[in-house]
Amino acid sequence: MIIRRVYWPSSLTSAATGLVLAFSLWATPLVTAQTFGPETAMNTNAVTDTGTDDNPVIATDSLGNWVAVWRSIDTLGGTIGTDQDILMARSSDNGVTWSAPAPLNSDAATDSIHDEAPFVCTDSAGNWVAVWSIAHPFLEFDVMVSRSTDAGATWTPQVALHSNAATDSGDDEYAHVATDGMGNWIAVWGSDDRLGGPIGSDRDIFIARSTDAGATWTAPVTLNTDAAIDSYDDEFPKVATDGAGNWIVSWNCNEGLVTPSDTDIVIARSTDVGLTWTAPFALNPNAATEGSFDTGSVLKTDGLGTWICAWNSNNTLTGAIADHDIIYTRSTDAGATWSPLAALNTNAATDDGGDWGIQIETDGTGLWVAMWQSRDTMGGTLGADWEVFGSHSLDGGLTWTAPTVHNSDALTDNGGDGGPVLATDGAGNWVSLWSARDVPSIGFGTDSDIFVSLGSSPGPVVVPLSPGTTAALAGLLLVGGWFVLRRAA
Repeated sequence: MIIRRVYWPSSLTSAATGLVLAFSLWATPLVTAQTFGPETAMNTNAVTDTGTDDNPVIATDSLGNWVAVWRSIDTLGGTIGTDQDILMARSSDNGVTWSAPAPLNSDAATDSIHDEAPFVCTDSAGNWVAVWSIAHPFLEFDVMVSRSTDAGATWTPQVALHSNAATDSGDDEYAHVATDGMGNWIAVWGSDDRLGGPIGSDRDIFIARSTDAGATWTAPVTLNTDAAIDSYDDEFPKVATDGAGNWIVSWNCNEGLVTPSDTDIVIARSTDVGLTWTAPFALNPNAATEGSFDTGSVLKTDGLGTWICAWNSNNTLTGAIADHDIIYTRSTDAGATWSPLAALNTNAATDDGGDWGIQIETDGTGLWVAMWQSRDTMGGTLGADWEVFGSHSLDGGLTWTAPTVHNSDALTDNGGDGGPVLATDGAGNWVSLWSARDVPSIGFGTDSDIFVSLGSSPGPVVVPLSPGTTAALAGLLLVGGWFVLRRAA
C-alpha cells in the first residue's frame, strides 16, 4: 500500500505529518504482474462486416468507462460511406462487453474523404477529447477534434482543431493529446504548413493548448525551437505529462546526418503548460554518427517520477542487436537526463524477426506493460506472420521479462496481428486491443477486425485504519489536501 500524490498543506501540524509519513513507510507496496485472457472480437459486427477495421486506440477514466476508437472502411450496413471513417465503441464493464460500432466523425454518412490516425484522451472528470486527421481530395490534411461529456455516448460535431485550417496549405496529421487533469490540454501534431512564412516547408511539430476541455484551442505555433532554420522533417509526436507541471513531447527527427534514411528520436520539455519548450534533444546519444532508423516513439510516465520512452530501431547497440528491435530509455528527473539505451525485448540479440509498433502503459504502482507486433518465430515455433508480443516490468522499467506471445491463435493463424494498444484503470483492470486479419476458423472472415484481450492485476483495497491514523488523514483532507491509497499484493 502506498500514499500517492499527497498534498502537504502548510497548516498541517508536524505531528500529523510524521504520522502520515510513518504510515507511508510502513506500508511498502509489493508489485505483482498482470495476466491476460484469450482474445475475442471487440467490434460486435465482426462476423458480418466486410470492411477493414484497424488503428485502434483506447482510453479509460478509471471510473468504469472505457472508450475505443479506430479507423474503418466498413459501411455499417450501408448507413455510412465506403471511405475511411472513425468508429467508436464503449464499455462499462471493464471491456467484457462493448456497444455496437458507431461513427465518431459527424459527417460519416455524407463525406467522401478519408478520416484516419485517431486518438482519444480523458481527464477522468467527465471530459473526453478525440482527434484525428482528414484528407481533403487533392488538397491537404487537417486535424479534427470532437468532444464528449457522457463517456462517449454522444460526441460534438467535429471541427478543425487548428484555427488556420481554412486558409493553410500544409498537411496537418498524426495528432496526439494529453491533459494534466487540472484543466490543461495540449495537442501536438506534424505539419509542413509555413504559418504564413516564418518557417520552412519541411515538417515541424505544431502545438495548440486548451483550457476548456477542447472546446477552443490556441492558434498553432511550432514546438521545435529550430523550426525557422532546420530543413529536415519532424513528425509523429507524442505528448505526456505527470500532472505535476512537467510536460514532455517525443517525436521522429529525419535529420539524415549519416544516411538519407537516418532518423532519430528527440524530445523537448516544458514546465509552463506548453508556453515554452526546451531545444530538441536526441535520446540516442550517438545520433550524429550511428545512422540507424529510429521511429515510432511512445512516451509514458507513472506520475511518480519515472518516465519511459521506447521506440523501434535497427541501432545495433554495439553489436547486441541485428534486426529492428524495441529500444528504450528511462528518466527520473522529468526528462532532464536519460539512461543509456537498452533493448526492451530481451531476445534482441538472437530473435529472427523485426519488432515494431511499441506501446507501453503503467498502473502507477510500479507495474509497466509493453506490447508490440513482431515477426519473430520464437525459435521456429511460430509462423513468419505478424503476432502481438508482450513483456512487463515490476521495477519501473529497469528490467523486463522475456517476450511472450499475446494473441492466443499465434500457433495456428497465418495472417497479421498488429497495432496493439492497451490501457489500465489503475484498479487492476487492463484492456488490450489490436487488429487482426486472418481468423476465418472462428467465424470472423478475412477482413481486419479489432480484437480485445482483458488483463487483471491486484488493485486497490480498503485498508482498516486506526482511529488516530484516520483522524490524521481526515485532518489532511480538511485543510485542502488529498491522497490516494493503493496496495499491490
